[in-house]
Amino acid sequence: MKIVIAGGATESEFLAEMLIRKGHTTVLINEDKNFCDLMASKFKELMVIIGDPRNLSVLFEAEIERFDIMISLCSEDADNLSICQMGKKMLGIEKNLCSVTNPKNVQIFAKLGVDHVVSSAYLIAEMLKNAAVLENMIQALPIEEGKIVLGEIIVSQESPAANKYVKEIKEIPEDSIISCV
Repeated sequence: MKIVIAGGATESEFLAEMLIRKGHTTVLINEDKNFCDLMASKFKELMVIIGDPRNLSVLFEAEIERFDIMISLCSEDADNLSICQMGKKMLGIEKNLCSVTNPKNVQIFAKLGVDHVVSSAYLIAEMLKNAAVLENMIQALPIEEGKIVLGEIIVSQESPAANKYVKEIKEIPEDSIISCV
């Protein structure tokens, strides 16, 4: 896949390393020259563009038209939204993803065309909500770099799930797969 990372620092470095290791064509666009120099020296396979990813001419100069994924990691939520929208609408980039600092922007950005919006506060809130529903979870084993979690749940008689068929339990997240009951 062809993936562009716009902005960010620590997150960009982590993602670039992971993507390169998995064999993806990766382009980094960042306005911090020192960071770009460090990334270029550290990752020979990484194409590094020194420039402001909020500037459409910089994105065109990076020759990222029709890339598969645009990841925007700027510190300002509005910048991430505009970068994702420019990538999709002006450059024909199929999918986009961005981080936000304000968890209220997760649903707003999704409605505005950002395919995947990540907020650490939002993720923590979702985890807490799921933990409340699944408070009797005994073990969880993350596998495949955390993409899959195997869990064991004991349902007590007081649980809202007690004496119900699995299809009747509304608190199970939509993307859950139950393999054994």
